[in-house]
Amino acid sequence: MREVLAAGRVRNLFDWVFRNSFGLLAGQAVTAVAILATVSVLSRGLSVSGFAAYAVSQSVLTIIGFFSGCGIPVLLVRDGAGRPASVIGETRTLVLIRAVIMTSVAAVVATWLLLVAREREVVWLWAGASAAGIVTSADPMHLCDAAGVARVQGYALGARHGISAVCIMLGYQLGLRTLQLAELVGVTQVAAAMLYVGIQWWRLRTVISQPTDVPGRRPKELLRRGFPFLALSGASMLLERGDIALAGYRLSPALTADYAAAAQLVIGIRTLVSPLQRTSLAALSASARDSDMAVRQTARALGTVGLVLGILILFAGELAARPAVMAVYGIHFAGSVGVLRVLLLHVATATASFVLGQQLIALGHEAVLQRAILTSTVLAGGLAYLLSGPFGPLGIAISMAASMMLIASWTAVALASRRSSSGRSVCVG
Repeated sequence: MREVLAAGRVRNLFDWVFRNSFGLLAGQAVTAVAILATVSVLSRGLSVSGFAAYAVSQSVLTIIGFFSGCGIPVLLVRDGAGRPASVIGETRTLVLIRAVIMTSVAAVVATWLLLVAREREVVWLWAGASAAGIVTSADPMHLCDAAGVARVQGYALGARHGISAVCIMLGYQLGLRTLQLAELVGVTQVAAAMLYVGIQWWRLRTVISQPTDVPGRRPKELLRRGFPFLALSGASMLLERGDIALAGYRLSPALTADYAAAAQLVIGIRTLVSPLQRTSLAALSASARDSDMAVRQTARALGTVGLVLGILILFAGELAARPAVMAVYGIHFAGSVGVLRVLLLHVATATASFVLGQQLIALGHEAVLQRAILTSTVLAGGLAYLLSGPFGPLGIAISMAASMMLIASWTAVALASRRSSSGRSVCVG
């Protein structure tokens, strides 16, 4: 793929992107295995309502934690790329904004637990997730990206989930069940989150110590500049994680557990392919500065990789769906098999077509992608709400697959339309 990039500077960028991709893949492979081990143990050691509470709390707090950044992390990656010390002051403001939001959320959760929750097992699981959310307010992932060491965040994430999984499995082997296991999970989540944040800040210690004369923006300015990125990325996050939260709202604890079990397997698969998606935008943007042809060639190479991975995920996943569910969760979660098979279509489509949306961003047409994702998110939520009644968890899975197909079709048509318009302009000229 490097041959399609003319400038040596861009070739160096490609080296930087793929070196980070492999590092992220290594860390996220550990994360995927750890997530599978964790949910396998918790599906056996917690009660049905406890496992549902664990899955829903993780999903809800992950979504809120993402939105607490208000789109500012993406803004700081763009503005601080190659000079991360220039956004240290704004990073402190970001941490403060996140901490205030997550502390407020924790207060709301605590009030709800005191007034509504009756099972102590559920209380511990929600309390642990909320406290971990406050700790990760200090997550410097955007600084790792800007400094060219994105792989460090992958290593830290692997350490977080790996150590957490080991502690939970040891507790299970020692005979901890239901409430005692939930207590261990709650404490472990907080400790693992502290380790995750600490590893990244330790690696970035030289960046923090570098003086900079770049004036920082006020919180109001940061929020205003970050909002467009929040709208784009936030809708994507809802599509990836909002389904479990909706299942918890619409379905019984038993059916929620069936859906959550399948969704957790899909999250593990998505974790393995996300490094390519996370790091390829820089290469596409660099190619776009050369010419439209260069970005097309780069997109073709990256798209081929995504297409092969998508086909592999779809066919291998369909064959392995039942054995995987039985091995990870056991016979009690047989209802997750059909849900997993439908969700595999969702993740396969996303993997095969991710380059379409990133190409639109690289060419300056991110508004098109924003409309596609926002529209698909609204339709997915409405369709899931309607289908979850007659079809249960399978209905939510169908809505998720349909939404991703809509995004892929929308972005493909948009790209074809713009290429056609560009071609006509060249002919007229």
